[in-house]
Formats: sequence, structure tokens, C-alpha cells
Amino acid sequence: MAKKKKEYPPAGRTIDSAMRYKKDFFWGPFFKMFEAIFELITPVMMSLIVSKGLIYNEAGVVTGANWSLVVGLIGAMLAMTFLGFGSTMICQYKAARASQGTGTDLRNRLFAHVQKLPASQMEEFGIGNIINVITNDTNQVQQGVAMLIRLAIRAPFLVIGAIVASLIIDWKSGLVFIGLAIVLFTFLLLVLPKTSKGYVKVQEKLDVLSQKTDDSLSGARVVRAFNKEEFELDKFSKASGEYVDESLKISKITSLMGPVTTFAINVVILILVIIGSMSGIFNPNATAEIIASENGKIVALVNYLNQILQAIVVVTNLIIIFTKSYASMKRCDKLLAIEPNLVNDSKVQPFDIEIGQPLYELKNAALNYPGSDVPAIDNLNITIHKGDRIGIIGGTGSGKSSILNLLLRFYDPSKGEIDYKGHPLKDYDLHALYKEIGYVPQKPQVYRGTIRSNLLLSNPNATEDDMKDALNNALCDYVFKDEKGLDRPIEEGAKDLSGGQRQRLAIAMALVKKPSVIFLDDSYSALDFLSERKLRDNLLALGKDLTQVVISERVSSLMGCDLIMVLDKGKVESIGKPDELYGKSKVFTEIVDVQKGLTR
Repeated sequence: MAKKKKEYPPAGRTIDSAMRYKKDFFWGPFFKMFEAIFELITPVMMSLIVSKGLIYNEAGVVTGANWSLVVGLIGAMLAMTFLGFGSTMICQYKAARASQGTGTDLRNRLFAHVQKLPASQMEEFGIGNIINVITNDTNQVQQGVAMLIRLAIRAPFLVIGAIVASLIIDWKSGLVFIGLAIVLFTFLLLVLPKTSKGYVKVQEKLDVLSQKTDDSLSGARVVRAFNKEEFELDKFSKASGEYVDESLKISKITSLMGPVTTFAINVVILILVIIGSMSGIFNPNATAEIIASENGKIVALVNYLNQILQAIVVVTNLIIIFTKSYASMKRCDKLLAIEPNLVNDSKVQPFDIEIGQPLYELKNAALNYPGSDVPAIDNLNITIHKGDRIGIIGGTGSGKSSILNLLLRFYDPSKGEIDYKGHPLKDYDLHALYKEIGYVPQKPQVYRGTIRSNLLLSNPNATEDDMKDALNNALCDYVFKDEKGLDRPIEEGAKDLSGGQRQRLAIAMALVKKPSVIFLDDSYSALDFLSERKLRDNLLALGKDLTQVVISERVSSLMGCDLIMVLDKGKVESIGKPDELYGKSKVFTEIVDVQKGLTR
């Protein structure tokens, strides 16, 4: 019986990361409550100092003080201050621990999840969007967690506590405070739905802006070479303008909070003055006892009013932060909810076959990229045998990269089938499959560290001789000329290596795996023709145990191949030996003629 998938509420996957810190979510607010309780008691003590600690004459002038009471109350206030400070420090630590931990856990989960997604789904979601989710959105969630622990319970508690205390001191003033709270919270509830939707739109516009920035900077050389700076600037300005417009819509709504709060404060102060007048505070015939009592009430009520207003401002800011955080949580969940459409639950392991037997078989294979109705390749029927040296060539958009995507199972075919060694390719365990496949992309990925660490990354079990053989076959003579040899350091982004050196090292990284088949995707483009020829000869010398698939727009890169497959508009235009295709294949002939002209 299949295991039932866990059902998640909105943002539930993100909440899972926070649940590791349940104790911090409890103890943080718990200690913060002590600080809030001490804060609520303080106005009462200040009131007692004014009403009981000071001595007034009939004119309301302070003539003395009950110093033992005053000193005792001040001492108690100082003690509560220190205790409140200690409680706050504990809460801050719990909040930092939970927020940082939640953010780290969520980022790691998102990154690990993305690693499981095939290229098709990553591209569909948007690389820029993924980066934003992993960085900006997790930071927003992190901030929300910190505020939740530090202030989410404290602020409402202070509002309620201050209102209750004011009702006890003077019920008329307490009712005014209740009215103030109701008005402001009603306003917040009316504003909240609009801000919530608005922040989602703002994040979406930021995604678009980030994607355009990434696209432009990644293709900076092309942009400059074709004088497209103004064109790229226009696209960026448009995306930036849309982001600003959405941000301004939110700002218009949130900007109302300040004036509304200020207006409410002024109204409450006016009402308190009126109540005070009606209570006889300003009566010239009031006794010293009445003056002392009423002064104490005023001190307490003003402090509670201040606490209520500060807490409401905090609540306002919390709502804004939580709205942003919730929008970010839903975006994190949206990414985490993507189920990889390339299933890797099969246990079929690769096995050896004889030279000449079918390695890959494409049967009416077609591939449609997400969002496109036009197939990148269509109705392909191709067989690659073990030991073959196959070249694939064609113009831009002919389907070269698409075939590679299918053979490497970066994508599954939209229709048709692909077999590997007589079994459906999708039935193989991907990790085991990739162990016997060497792949050298057009833009080789070389990592910071050393030559040795990069080779061991490809094959952790590689011996010293294995690494040297791979380097020799890949013409990495520059390694052996360096006094540090295999331990030569490599900078971040391999900036200390030339383009040709990076390509050759990438080929060595593929060869050190001792693969059954190697895919070379325009992997000679940074090499001069002499180095290219030597490298081709070295690879050919490895024998028929290594199947080679070379994809290139450069005809010279395909010399030595048994067969060349010519693609045009997603279909095989011709297939044959290099010397047979010239004149027979229109596409191949045009490519050869153009490149001959370029080399004259």
C-alpha cells in the first residue's frame, strides 16, 4: 500500500522548519512576559510615589516627602528594572536562536530540494525566483520568527493589561482607552487584507527584476558586443518601475497608519483633559488629599496611555512584518511543494554490454519545453551503439542541446521513449547512472580548492595514477609544470585558469570517473586547433570501451567521429560519415563552407 502523502496547510512546510525550536517559542515569550508585567506595575508605583510619597499643602504645592516610602518604591522599581532586563536578555537569546535556526534550516531545505529538481522545473520556476526565495524570503521569515517571539505576545498583553489597569484606576478613562484600541485595531483589520496581497505582488515584481538583472549580467559580453546596453537598460528600467509602482501602492496604505494613530492620540488626550476637569482635578477648592490622589491617577493614566500607544505602534509594525513574512512563507512553500517530475525511485542498476550493442535508442522521441507549444525535437529515431563516436551538429535552435538533455535525463521526453542498454532510461537509478556517464558542459564548472580536490569530487576513489592519467589524456600539461602539481590551488570561479585550461580540466574530471560514455558539449571551443586535434587523438586512443558523443558547431571538433548526425529544426536532416555528408547534406555543407571562409 502506497504511503499517503502528508497534507500541509498554507505555509505548513515552512512552519516545519520552525517547529524544531518549539521550546524557544515557549520560553522566549514566557520570559518576555515578566518584563511586560514589571512594566505594567511601574505606573502604579509611580502613582503611589506621587499620591502617597509626596506631601502637599492645600494649594497643591509639594512641601515634603515620605522618604522611607519613596526610597522603598524607587528601590522596588530598580529591582524590577534589573529583573526585566534579565528577562529581556533571555528572550532575545531565545528569539535569536529560533530565528537564526529556522532561517538556516529553511535555506538548507530549500537548497537541498532544488538540487533534486530537474533542470526543466528549475527553469519553469525561474532561477532568479529560486535565488530570491532562498535568500530574501528566508530572511523575511527569519525576521518574522524573531518578532513573533519578542513582541507578538508582549504587545497585545500590554494593551490589555494597561486597559484593565486604567479601568481600575478610573473607569471613564479606561473606556476611552478601550475605544482607542477598538478604533485602531479596526483600522488595521481593514488595511491588512490589502497589504497582504500587495506584498505578494511586490515580491513577484522583485522576482522579475532579479531575473532580468541576472540575464543581463550573465550575458554582459554579448550585450556590449552588440551595443545592446540601451535595450537592456530599458528592460531593467521597466521592471524596476513596475516594482516601485507596487511598492508605492503598499506605502500609500501603510503611510495612513501614522496619521491615524497620531489623530487618535490627540483625541484621547483631549478626552482625558475633559474627564480630569469633570473629576475636579482643576478645582481650586480641592483638598490636599484630593489633589494628591488625582495627581497620582494622572501619572498612572498617562503612563498607561503611553504604553497602549507604543504597544499599538508595535502591533502595527508586527502586522506589516508578519504580512511580509507570511507572503514569504507561502513562496517558500510553493518551491518546497514542487514534486520532481523525474522520478528516481527505480532500483535498476547499469550493467556491462558488448561493444556494438545498442547503448541508447530514441524511439519517436519528442521534447517540448515548458510554456512552448513548438517541439524542440520531434519524432527522433536514433541508435547509439557502445563504442560509437557520434558527432552532432546543427545550427542554433536545431535541437543539439535538447538531445543532450534527453540522453542525460535532464528532461524526460514529452512523447516517445528512450532506452539505455535495452531498458527504459527512466527505470535506472539516476545516481548509479551518472556514475558511468562523463559530461563536459559548454561552460565547465571548476570549483575552488586544488586540482586534486576537483578530480576527487568527480571520483572520490581515484588513485594518484588515475588522476595523472586523466590529466595527461586531457592535455593538462600545465598541472605538471607547476611545482605544486595536483595540489595547485584554484581560486573561486577558477579565475586563475584560462578558458582552455578550465575546459581541459573539466574533461579530466569527466575521464577520471572512467565512464562508459562521455558527452562533450562544445568542449573544445576555447582550444586552438592543434590542441583540439591532440585532445581528439587522445580520446580516440582510449578505445571502443568509451562511447563518445560530441556536440559542436565547429566541424573540426567532429573529426574522428564514426558518424555525424546533422540536425535541423529538431529533426535529423542527415546522418553519415564526415566525408560523405559534404554535398549530400545541405545544412552540413553550409556549415563547412561558412567555417572554411572564416579560416581563410
